Amino acid sequence: MEKTMTEWYPPHVKPVRVGVYMTNALGGRFQYWNGERWGGYASYERAAVDPQTARLESRFQCVEWRGLTAPAT
Repeated sequence: MEKTMTEWYPPHVKPVRVGVYMTNALGGRFQYWNGERWGGYASYERAAVDPQTARLESRFQCVEWRGLTAPAT
């Protein structure tokens, strides 16, 4: 099953939900959003939620991002 992604959101729009998002930030494709700040970079989604990566704070907090859309019902 292929994942469906949202469109890219501009940096001034922040995610509503805590979780992993695809970003255009330098250094990686995925980052964890803790509700206030972007975490460290990861090459894949699972690594972004790893406690060591997620607790790191990215120095790039103004990034474009996108997430998964809700599955069709």
